[in-house]
Amino acid sequence: MDLSDDVSREVIREADIIIGVDTVTGAEAIFFGKSLLTLVEGGYEGPEGLEAKVLRVPVDFGADSDEPEWLAAECLTVKGSQDFVDLEEGDPNGA
Repeated sequence: MDLSDDVSREVIREADIIIGVDTVTGAEAIFFGKSLLTLVEGGYEGPEGLEAKVLRVPVDFGADSDEPEWLAAECLTVKGSQDFVDLEEGDPNGA
């Protein structure tokens, strides 16, 4: 699978939170929006309620795949930052 065929920059641009879901294990890693997700998990609802657009992307985290790096780079390019921690460098998102 080529993520670039399935996930457009427009879809990434519109998302408030981007989560990669491991296609094998179902484990999740945050690629963008960690601070917003932390606020929501802490009960923050904003002055008029909170509506966050969450994008869940199936990602191949296998050793031969560049999908995690591609999605992180797209978040950086489109959103200006990214929150992904490489699985090889440590547990993603401190989980």
